[in-house]
Amino acid sequence: MWIWFLCTALAGSAEVVPGSTLEIVFDGDPSSEVEAAIADLRAQRFDEAGTRLAALADAGGGAEVRWLEALAWYEAGELARADEASRDGLKRDPAHASLLCLRGLVLADRGQGTEALRSLDAAQKAAAGDQALLARVLVNRAVVHLDRGHPDEAASALDQAGPLASAAGDPSLTALIEQKRAEVASLRGSGAGADPLDRIGEALSRGDLVAARNAVPAGGGTRREQVRRAIADGAVSRAEGRLEVARKGLTKAVADAQASGLLREQVAALGQLGVVHAAMHRPDAARTVLEEALRLVDGTSLGVVELSYRIEAGRAALRAGDTSGAEAHLAKARTLAGSVHDASATARLAELQGLIAADRKDTAGAAAAYQRAAAAYDARGAKADAARVSTSVVELVAGTDEASLAAEKERALGLFRAIGDPLGPSHVGIAEGLGRARAGDLDGAMSAFVAAATAAEQVGNDRGTQMAALAKENAAKVLADLTDDASVVAQASRWGLGDLVERQEKFQRARKSYDEALALYQAGKFDEALAGFGSAVKDLDALGENGYAAVARRARAWAEFNAYTHASAASGFPVWQRLVEEGTLLGDAELRVRSKVAVALAASELGRPEAVKSLTAASSEAEAMGLRSLAGQCQAALVELVPGVDDKVLAARKAFALRDGDTSGQYAMYSAAVAAYEADRAPLAHELASTVLPLATGELKGAVQQVVDASAP
Repeated sequence: MWIWFLCTALAGSAEVVPGSTLEIVFDGDPSSEVEAAIADLRAQRFDEAGTRLAALADAGGGAEVRWLEALAWYEAGELARADEASRDGLKRDPAHASLLCLRGLVLADRGQGTEALRSLDAAQKAAAGDQALLARVLVNRAVVHLDRGHPDEAASALDQAGPLASAAGDPSLTALIEQKRAEVASLRGSGAGADPLDRIGEALSRGDLVAARNAVPAGGGTRREQVRRAIADGAVSRAEGRLEVARKGLTKAVADAQASGLLREQVAALGQLGVVHAAMHRPDAARTVLEEALRLVDGTSLGVVELSYRIEAGRAALRAGDTSGAEAHLAKARTLAGSVHDASATARLAELQGLIAADRKDTAGAAAAYQRAAAAYDARGAKADAARVSTSVVELVAGTDEASLAAEKERALGLFRAIGDPLGPSHVGIAEGLGRARAGDLDGAMSAFVAAATAAEQVGNDRGTQMAALAKENAAKVLADLTDDASVVAQASRWGLGDLVERQEKFQRARKSYDEALALYQAGKFDEALAGFGSAVKDLDALGENGYAAVARRARAWAEFNAYTHASAASGFPVWQRLVEEGTLLGDAELRVRSKVAVALAASELGRPEAVKSLTAASSEAEAMGLRSLAGQCQAALVELVPGVDDKVLAARKAFALRDGDTSGQYAMYSAAVAAYEADRAPLAHELASTVLPLATGELKGAVQQVVDASAP
């Protein structure tokens, strides 16, 4: 649910902001700066306004200036700064009504709904008859209720806000209330939201790519607007089949949203990125990204968002071969749906149930669930989604229930006709072919695939060409699976697929290269394995086998990482830098973190200026992932780099704890003890050395003993 709210409309003279008396007190007389800041706000130069107002507040401005600063940062999409400014402003004036109102909105955007309502309660008491401000407080209440999936409570707050906005004579506020009413209707299932991203989602669900593309916001604007545009463009680009464009844009959107503290946008970008990875046949990457989105919203008030991505995470788990994980997500989603009212979730829950049942070979249960999902999508006008699910029913019954097949095909084709998709017969034909192949009906499967390819080729555009290729590829795979080597060529010739059978043979050779490389990897021959995996990646990429290529690419990356484990810092540094990016693209968090640690340690050894920053970040990420030993290794390296004794001691203590007292941690403590002694801090040196002494052995024990003796009281 996309909720955007300008807490204070900016209009009038340079001295007055509606809802505020703007009584600002300074040690000096910076009136020109105040006027410039207000001018920046009015012109929507929010970054400039925030910078000016922050300086004014630091120079002696009170809560009023912090409120304006927080407002500027909020509108700039710099939520972390808005959070800090609003907290500081309320320390100066805990009863500042406009600050409390804005603080409630900031907390809502951070998923802290309970705290947001508490701040809004205080704002309502402090507003003291200010009708415009009271209306805005109520709209912010609606924001929290919409997040939580409580449309009735949101509608009640908006009903109270409406008369107040009319009495205040604020048309922008009245328009905002109507936008929120549209979002309430969308949550109830009786309309589309008013936000552009809601409109894009609705257009995609009904298969209208033109309307979806036209709804993508223009470029430029604030950080929030830029991120939102990237999310919108990513969703539409995915639907258009431009997957790499979508992946790159969404990856940047995730980073930009995180840097600005924009939790809603960060989660939305992660969710879309997960769907893109799934479309690129990267199930592990899709799952990793979606799990991260869930981690961010878990325990927050963003219940509608969590429900949506909980369902998508279930689909991702299923694609990754984890049926139990998918069932766990389904169970959690069902529980969440008990407290979150989102009409769109009904169909998606039923679809996930159908996918799981199909994976469990429960044909009847899967068909029933798919049919419920298709009907629910259709009832909401999401005919593209209904058509997609209907093809799943076709696949289920093809080859097993001929009596139902004709009716299910006609139902699916009717939905594709309703959205004007000329590739409907191809979609249905491929589904039928897959179902018949699963039932062992070779002739029926091949006939369906060839018909699907022919229909797609007749469409005569890029999508048709791609669909025809997909139909033929499926046909070739079925021939390879259901036909013995002696007759595969004859069968291929019969169906006009000789070239694709040759392709299938190339695919099998690529798989053989992968298997041989895997054996070398398991034997510790990483350099040899690297070459084999690289060959497999090249061949699989050339064949368009994205799913298998992703597996081979991950194996190649790990082989390269291990091959450089004992390399010099200079030769390994650029390789590990590249593997950090590779781990991110592959959705392999462990590879990314281990490579990041290797980069940081190499930077330390090479004396690079960014070494301290890299070691600190790598240590934090490694510890969060449970790689305590690696985190401790980074901390041990920091002891030698950070200048202050206290910083050295802090790093040494962490290294000692994380490395469970091993030699690396002991040396770190010894080094910090020496630094403390040289800084005339003998008691600290004695404490550190005494902690290490019982564990130290060999030359280190003697060196530690010297520090203990020298620093003894």
